[in-house]
Amino acid sequence: DVPELQSILDFCLDVDAYLTEDEKNVVAVTCSYGKERTGLMISCYMLFAEIFPSHRTALDFFASQRTQDNFGVSSPSHVRYVSYFERYLREYHLRSPPIVMDFNGKPVILYHIRVSLIKGERLNFQVSDIKNRILYEHITKKPQFNLEVKTKYAECSCHVPLSGDQKITFYTGKRCDNPVCWIWINTNFIKDNFAGFSRNEVDGAASGDLKAFPPKFKMELYFLSREEMAITAPHSP
Repeated sequence: DVPELQSILDFCLDVDAYLTEDEKNVVAVTCSYGKERTGLMISCYMLFAEIFPSHRTALDFFASQRTQDNFGVSSPSHVRYVSYFERYLREYHLRSPPIVMDFNGKPVILYHIRVSLIKGERLNFQVSDIKNRILYEHITKKPQFNLEVKTKYAECSCHVPLSGDQKITFYTGKRCDNPVCWIWINTNFIKDNFAGFSRNEVDGAASGDLKAFPPKFKMELYFLSREEMAITAPHSP
């Protein structure tokens, strides 16, 4: 899972205040293995302290110091949240005067999903929040995914309110008990009502079987603002 963006900012503020207090002060950061979430938080702090100019350079430095093979933060969603934090700093925090972002804000409607076929099986999906509360379960809704064998995509229209940090998990089979891939997103960073992800940007797919997730695997999410939803009927792109 990922930390809330607000928690990342709070962490950076606390660490910065402590390190500034005395040059002898040291902060130790760890998680289960001291790599994924640890790397996420340390990379975000290095961006906050302006040690590195981009999320990629911060992540690369962490990998070079933490591992022998330069294989540091590997979860696509963890990498995405470091990139989110870079954008937050650049577009909000470092402005003069700083702009306040509501990390739980920007409500949108997820109204269409297009995803490469996974093993040719029918898909279901589930939406949950940062506290693992299930907000939406597609298996209980209609219509089901339409499998387009010729285009090798599965598509589905839906109506799912989203806001802030959200996890979208895809399942094969008749029930939501066999997760095959997932993504974490924050709705503040959705641009032009669209979010597209390649194989390497989707958890489970990036490290998955190439037969199930070929190199050209894609996931596309289409959104409407709630204001647009009030005047526009959902439609396939």
